[in-house]
Amino acid sequence: MHLALPEAVALFRTFDAGTLSRRELERSLADRVMQPLSRLVDPTRPPHTEEDALAHELATIVCGATGPDEDLAHFVRRVLECLTQISDPGEVLDLLPLIRFQDEFSVLVSKHHRGVISSAGMQSVIGKRFRWDQVRAGLERVDVEQLQDVCEYLEQGDYRRVRDLLLLA
Repeated sequence: MHLALPEAVALFRTFDAGTLSRRELERSLADRVMQPLSRLVDPTRPPHTEEDALAHELATIVCGATGPDEDLAHFVRRVLECLTQISDPGEVLDLLPLIRFQDEFSVLVSKHHRGVISSAGMQSVIGKRFRWDQVRAGLERVDVEQLQDVCEYLEQGDYRRVRDLLLLA
């Protein structure tokens, strides 16, 4: 069964409003992520689009989430905020690892800034966590002060500035 991005966003909004439980959200998405994306796409449509890929990735993240409900609620809220600022699903897909791992990323940047994690160590973490070329290249290119700016913009929910700083647009 195909999951369209507008449908995933509507489910996220309903969950964020508190009228859909986590269990109901997961159940609504689960059937759609149990198969590879290539089998979920309507055969009358062109090969999967960035919208399809984003919807599938959002569903996969929600269904695979094991943390507390509060963590999932933060993730959903951040995704919704990002989608209100950035209309290109490919750019949102590129930013998704930063949104998903925002707290962990901020801790790593703080440790890097304080010298606890070396530049090579930071590059290694970036390479492992951020597989999308656009984000990884942007994160590898910026200096430690700009990494702190990325964290600040993420904390503020300013995803346009994150995108612009990493030159994703």
